[in-house]
Order: sequence, then C-alpha cells, then structure tokens
Amino acid sequence: MTHAQPSLAASLAASLAASLAASRADTKPAERPAAALSPAELLALFGDPASAGRRAQLVRAASFGSRIWIRPAPAHPAPRVAAVLRGEQLHDLSPGTGPSRPVAPDTSFGPVPPDMSEGTGPEGTVPPDMSVTPAWPALADLAAGDRLIVSVGHDQLAAYCAWLARVASDAPAGVSLTPCCPTAGGLFRLHLIAAARLALPAGVRVEVRHDLHGVRLAQVALGFGADTLAGPIDAGRHLPLAGVPRPSETSEAALCELVRQAGLEPLTRDPANPRTP
Repeated sequence: MTHAQPSLAASLAASLAASLAASRADTKPAERPAAALSPAELLALFGDPASAGRRAQLVRAASFGSRIWIRPAPAHPAPRVAAVLRGEQLHDLSPGTGPSRPVAPDTSFGPVPPDMSEGTGPEGTVPPDMSVTPAWPALADLAAGDRLIVSVGHDQLAAYCAWLARVASDAPAGVSLTPCCPTAGGLFRLHLIAAARLALPAGVRVEVRHDLHGVRLAQVALGFGADTLAGPIDAGRHLPLAGVPRPSETSEAALCELVRQAGLEPLTRDPANPRTP
C-alpha cells in the first residue's frame, strides 16, 4: 500500500509560513518538549514534514529567539561519514579515508577513542558495511567550539535517530552539529536538521551549510530548526556579466537578507562573544 507524499514545494511553503509566524510569537520555555524524544518518535517525524518543522522552530525559538548566526566556514567536500572543524582545520573522521578525501596533517584534534561506534570491530577496525551503524562520534568527545559534520544516507535514518538520542544526554555546550546527505533529496535533508534540533540540548547549535545543501534549501532549513547558517562567505560582487557586476548569493549581506526574508534576525558575530568576528 502506498501513501501519498506531500510535495516538496508545498512542504517548503508551509515551513516558511510557519517560520514567519514562530518568529513573531512570544515563545515561552514551557513550549519545549517536556522530555527528550525517543528514536522512534524522531523517526516518526519524517512522516509529517509540516509538524516536524513547526516543532523544531519552537525549540529553536525557545533557545535562540529569532536570531540566526551567519557563521563562516571553509569550503570542503562533504565527509564520507564524519568530520570535525576545529577553527579553520578540517579533521576527517571517516574510516578508510584515502587520497580522495585527504586528512589534514594535524589530526590530533582531541580525545576521540579508536572505537567510534557500536559497529566497529576489534582494535578499532571498521566492518565493510557501514550502512546500519555509521561511525559517527559521540558529541562528548568534542571540545567547545568544535563543529561536527555527519553524512547521513537515506538507508541510515533509523541509525541517525538512535545516535541523536544516544549522544544528546552528554553533549557539551558550545559544539555544533551539521547533518548532510550525500545524495539528492531536499526534504530528507530538512528532516535531518529538524530531528537534530528536537533531539539535542540548547547548548548544541544546529548548522545548515549553504555550500553542502544549496543556498535556497539552506534558507528553508531555517524553518526546520537550524539556528546557524554557515559556509564560505565571499565578496559582495562577482566578475561583471555584460558589463554589470553580479551580486553574490553567499556574501555576508546576501546571507543576512536570506535570513530576514525568512522572518528572522541575522547575527554576524558569535552570539556568545559579540566582540569576536
């Protein structure tokens, strides 16, 4: 028996409309879920995109209000499994990382144990089939300021929800999570954002990367609970086209305007340390 799926356009339109309403609402902390969602509850959200977006917005609003951090990030390919940004340095944690996905020379970024998941074998070896339990690290292994990027395939959704529920309880404040998907599927990527915002505590930021998702989808992800719009930020103008300079969609001014169009307030400095660029 097949079920009709909501069109992506309809879901995105509903999400943006809900984002505008949520940004104007006087959201109280009591509107946050009373208890953490179970993996099954997180998984069930994928059947109702509009509800997932609304709930994730309420949680985001209770923690961050209408403020969205425009956060620079260096350009890099999506990791096969996971990577950590520490400052400007990318550390690829994907098992079997080879020449196609080089690891930065300094990989001693912190106390990450050899066994990164339940699916690893003896002495930290990784079985060939990573589709059930990918080697996503525990957030507790990260330091404040670290930015974790995890790649989630369509066949890894249940594992992702279980991982979120497992790492939420001991996640340190000041870290961020960026879920992404290596294959096409805009609505699936938005759900990854919503599940992360609903599962993780307020001290963990949920980033959407415009370079990994596309600028327009990243804007819509603000309606699915993302509190940070991240990625490379370039100059305000590109080379002229027919003698007229073309504006860049990923300049600081353009990204701020995308946030305003979603009914939210852009911040261009670290909200925890406004004096730092």
